[in-house]
Amino acid sequence: MNREELQSFYEKNMYGTWREGEKVSYELLGEDPKAKEKPSGFPNPFEVIGGELVKIKIEARGRKAEFIVHAYLPKEEDQRKYPKGSPFIICMHPIQPKDYILAQGYALFFLEGRQIASDDMARQGAFYDVYPYGEDEAEQTGVLMAWAWGASKVLDAVYAGLDKEFSLDADASMVTGVSRCGKATAVCGAFDTRFRMTIPACSGAGGLALYNFVSEGKTYDLRKVGAPAEYTYGKNEPLDCLQSEAERGWFNDRFLQYKEPSEIPLEQENLPIMAMDQGRYYFMIAACTGEDWVNAPAMWECYKRADLAYEAEGLGDHLVLNFHKVGHAVLQEDAEKFIPYFNHMYYGWETGIKIEDLKTTVFAGQEDGNAPILRLRPYKKCDSQLITSWANKDEVIYYKWSAGMFGDFPLTAEKLDDVYRNQNGFCKEEDNFYPMIAFDESGVVGHFIMRYLGDHETIRFGWVIVDDAKRGHGYGKRMLELGLKYAFEILKAKKVTIGVFENNEPAYACYQSLGFSEVPKEQYHKLNYQGEVWRVIELEKTK
Repeated sequence: MNREELQSFYEKNMYGTWREGEKVSYELLGEDPKAKEKPSGFPNPFEVIGGELVKIKIEARGRKAEFIVHAYLPKEEDQRKYPKGSPFIICMHPIQPKDYILAQGYALFFLEGRQIASDDMARQGAFYDVYPYGEDEAEQTGVLMAWAWGASKVLDAVYAGLDKEFSLDADASMVTGVSRCGKATAVCGAFDTRFRMTIPACSGAGGLALYNFVSEGKTYDLRKVGAPAEYTYGKNEPLDCLQSEAERGWFNDRFLQYKEPSEIPLEQENLPIMAMDQGRYYFMIAACTGEDWVNAPAMWECYKRADLAYEAEGLGDHLVLNFHKVGHAVLQEDAEKFIPYFNHMYYGWETGIKIEDLKTTVFAGQEDGNAPILRLRPYKKCDSQLITSWANKDEVIYYKWSAGMFGDFPLTAEKLDDVYRNQNGFCKEEDNFYPMIAFDESGVVGHFIMRYLGDHETIRFGWVIVDDAKRGHGYGKRMLELGLKYAFEILKAKKVTIGVFENNEPAYACYQSLGFSEVPKEQYHKLNYQGEVWRVIELEKTK
């Protein structure tokens, strides 16, 4: 489908009629007087306070409407780097990294969305003052489209003279919003082709989350963003919630025709596709954890589908994203990426931004949501065959693993089992030796032991080994994460120690990533191997 056909579908079946072509003017009202008032009680999260007030005036169809927008301008010294004027972001609401963005020489406009359209079924506000909601489908526009229209009217005012008033580059416009306003941002970018960059954040269902992709119940490995290795998604926002009394005002009446997501003939990747153009850019934002309702994996799927269209047109660099760890917001982390990205793409500056890093997420390669769940269990006799098969792959591997404590290479399964079950792992005290096995749905993947040291407040890890076919995939780290949890929470240890040969760099890096710190020693344990001296580095981690 071409852009006109996509626009027709979304207008008719989801968001309602897009409006444009009004007479738009503005009035400068000066500094917001509320900014000088001392706030009392709990702040209203929907109230915008501060900045230079601008009244946006609209005339169309013999009707008039107006709403207020708050303008925040960078310092003159920060603005100088942009000879044509500052780039600017029209925000559906206040965003967290305001001060950081201003320091980059960007201007900001904060909308008061409920002046434009009330967030309910009342159909009140500036938009509906000009375009009352009617019985005819052509007279039905939902709140999301109305908010998008509000951002578009601010851009009209910029072209009508605000650019000169505030030293802005009228062509360097961006629009952003979070959650329901993220949905409105995606709609705005699709319908107003003048916006140079669209930045929808945490938009979820009705925005950039595919209606037909469910992440609920799926488990993902999110360690790359500092989140758990096994994060199982809870409930996603369903279609019937979007059609409830609380949210149906966001859409037109015809949207109620869909009883199941599978009945919706087009998916949401078409919103960024509608914004695809040689001179335009798209930056998606989402959070990986803490808002399962918003369904970040479904937005990653949306991105991938849209990216196919962008790549086919040679515009792959024009569609990027950043999925942060947690936060239902536009974070400074996001701004620290989308501002250098925009400066690189629009101005051609070398900003150090790596486009390839903005074209992937932690969900890449985990589309089925079946990240193996790792568990621990006690060692059993049958495990000795696997453990010795891993250790005996190579003589150097064997000695790095065992430090020669089991005797000469190779080690037999019988000898290992005897040490573990009959010799208590060389420990003198009873109930002082805990050989553990790590496993997932594929079977046994790793092994290590735990034993007390002296006062029973310190646990020693040792004989750590992972199936060589699984190395490089984080199994060792995940296994020891579980071991640390067991040591601190079950065995009530206050400290865990571990030793590693100085020539075993991968193991040393793994232990450091788990929070182990090196313990300086005056004398180090050593192993002599074929004329080489291997020194043992001691590490520890406290609770």
